[in-house]
Amino acid sequence: MILSLFLEKKLAIFTNNTVLSLLIIGFIGLIVRMYYFPQGIPLSLDVLSYFFYANDVSILGKLPTGYHFPNNGWPIFISFFFSIFHSNNILDYMDLQRYLSISISVLTVIPVYFLCRRFVEKQYSLFGAVLFLLDPRLIQNSLLGDTQPLFICLGAVSLYLFFSKNMKIIYLSFGVAALSALIRYEGLLLIIPFAIMYLVRFRKETKMILKFGVAIAVFLLIIVPVSHIRTQSIGHDGLTSQIVGGAVATDNLIKADNEKSGVNFVINGFINLLRFLGWVLVPIFMFFVPIGIFYFVRKKNYEIVTILLILFIMLIPALYAYARDIMETRYLYFVFPIFCIFSGFAIEKFLSKTTRKNFILVVVICCVIGTSLIFLDYKKSDYEHEREAYEVAKHVSKTSTVINDYYPEVKYIRVPPSTYDFPTIINGTKFGPKVVSPDGFDSLEKFIENTNNKLDHLVLDGTKNRPSFLNDVYFNERKYPYLIKEFDSTELGFRYHVKIYRIDYEKYAEYRN
Repeated sequence: MILSLFLEKKLAIFTNNTVLSLLIIGFIGLIVRMYYFPQGIPLSLDVLSYFFYANDVSILGKLPTGYHFPNNGWPIFISFFFSIFHSNNILDYMDLQRYLSISISVLTVIPVYFLCRRFVEKQYSLFGAVLFLLDPRLIQNSLLGDTQPLFICLGAVSLYLFFSKNMKIIYLSFGVAALSALIRYEGLLLIIPFAIMYLVRFRKETKMILKFGVAIAVFLLIIVPVSHIRTQSIGHDGLTSQIVGGAVATDNLIKADNEKSGVNFVINGFINLLRFLGWVLVPIFMFFVPIGIFYFVRKKNYEIVTILLILFIMLIPALYAYARDIMETRYLYFVFPIFCIFSGFAIEKFLSKTTRKNFILVVVICCVIGTSLIFLDYKKSDYEHEREAYEVAKHVSKTSTVINDYYPEVKYIRVPPSTYDFPTIINGTKFGPKVVSPDGFDSLEKFIENTNNKLDHLVLDGTKNRPSFLNDVYFNERKYPYLIKEFDSTELGFRYHVKIYRIDYEKYAEYRN
């Protein structure tokens, strides 16, 4: 009893000192991210495309042509840092991209705290900030060097600014919302709840229409010029074109599947959305968000309605993705700051009747930290496997022109070799061999002949998700006299066992005859 009261008083020093508390929280979040940093592992997939784009922008000083992805706001942002960074090692630039992503993820704790502060007391806002910074999925996502951390940060900032009583700051919120749309085109949807709730909030004010016009103008002054530049460089604006293209793709998808109607498409999306909403609450939001929502919706005021409207609108991209069976949790990360608000409500109600708020709050935070670390350790990537897969990909790139697909390890095929003269323009330079999918074939001979005998190497690892005929080669190579084994990763001491075979077409012709 005496000890808990003593700790309660001491802990009040931290919970009442916002700056000190945020510094401690941010430091913990940064340490955790750096502990799991994928050292020596290159970027891959879409993130690698952002890297190529950023590199070319930093060298050319303008937007390059030849790229077709819509979300170029993030690579433009990191291109500034590339232009002032100096190294001859391409992996150093890739690490820099990850460091920027991590830094933004950690700094987002500030707008998340102040956003929570609009709804709950100081110490409960700190709790919401802790949940955001230590959510294991957000930690993992920040290590990728992807668009999400900056997108979430700008979204949280725009939400916080929108609740201001100062009209100039509200105008600024529309500008920040526009910037978020340049990072990911889904941010364009923010204009819908912002416009609706602006008209509701200021419906009785004089010159309301004029002021609303100014807010929309601020949004368009950022969106329109960038859309024009994008159209000139990539052929479309990357905003409305994506929305229209998504609608057309959905219509074509429904028409192509006779068993799937528009209603079934939407129902499938809702089912998957609910399933993933439940999953992303694990492990640290699941105890707070459901309770927080219950208490949150009972307070019927302008701020509550605004948050709920934004939540529903910003779940539309996730609904669309899940309706197409694209099963990724990242489509829900934008609404995590809103989950933090709900969690703040829950912990406030839970601690409202106790006299040891600070002590219990710190105990709960420690439990959150422990739970997050356990989840991270359970779900962490096998970095040794990734490094070995990268080394295998470098060997494949040196010796092959056409190979079989062996996803996901094949993702490192497009990474420029370490001997690449860097930094220099990457656009138009092809790295790695052409990759051909073996899916749909039941024999190696049919697969080879389908490529018009252009397939020159097989990259095989014998894993269970590979086609059976490729695994037959892996385990019974003597049955295929026309395959010449050129590489075996065990000779390098790798744990990831890969065999690379060159196809000798003279022997193949003899074998077929």
